[in-house]
Parts: sequence; structure tokens; C-alpha cells
Amino acid sequence: MNSEKNKKPVLSNPRIKKVEMWALVADSGSYRYEVPALKLDIIKGNIIEFIEFVNLTPHDVVIQTKTGETLTVPKSGVVARIDVTENIKEVIGGAIPVVTQETGSLDPDPLAVEGRYYLVSSMVKSHVYRSDFLAPNTSPTELGAVRNEKGHIVAVKSLVA
Repeated sequence: MNSEKNKKPVLSNPRIKKVEMWALVADSGSYRYEVPALKLDIIKGNIIEFIEFVNLTPHDVVIQTKTGETLTVPKSGVVARIDVTENIKEVIGGAIPVVTQETGSLDPDPLAVEGRYYLVSSMVKSHVYRSDFLAPNTSPTELGAVRNEKGHIVAVKSLVA
């Protein structure tokens, strides 16, 4: 067997420069949100790619890159939520309600900005179809959550599109 044919291509690791910044998330007559964000300048040879992450979850999101470096996207103080209406379908044993849920609108509905990704909960991601919404991958897979000795999530290795 030719060992050259079995080799997988090695991707060069880009250099990443982290810059904390403020980002305008929403601006309407009734409210304006400017929140903390993380901007990454990804340097690949002579090319610099600018990416922003705005965290619309209630906690910091730590991403462990393929090189083992960690990037912390700070919570912004603004949490994206889906309006939910619940209807009681039945009550088990007279004590435990079983409900159906209907989802409504997203609050807030952030501005679409080229090069910006919003980190949202998996609940929001599953009900809102936007290419700029990503959810932390907390699954127990190779590219999912990194857990400490107590089983708590300390980082994620990927984001869900």
C-alpha cells in the first residue's frame, strides 16, 4: 500500500486575534440594544477574515477550538426568547399536567449583519430558521460538550447550524 495515498490533508492552523467589542443588536422605536460581543480576526496567510459572535444566551459560551485554544463569548445581557403558548392536553393522575406548546415570535429579533453570528439556545435555534443563528453543541459526542469531573459543561467543541 502506498502510504502517501492514505494521508489526510493537514489544514494549516489560522492565527486568531480576539477583540472584545460592542455590537448593535436591535434598534427600533421602542428599544435599542448595544451589547458586548467577541470579534475574531482570523488570519490565514495574507487574508484576514472578520467574524463577530454575539451571545444571546443567559451565560458565557466557551468554545474550544481544534487547536485546544478557548474562546469565551461573553453573555450580552440580552437573551433571545421564543414566545410560547401552552395548552393543557391532559392531567396525569390528577396532579401532573401534560401540555402542548405553540411557538410565537422571537424577542428580540436581532439585526442581520454580514460576518456576525448570534449564539442562541437550542430551543430558539430549533424554532427560528436563520443562517446567522448558531447554538452551542452540548451533545455527548466527539464535537459536543467538554465536561469537568462533576459532569458540568465547561466548553463546547462546535456550534450547531
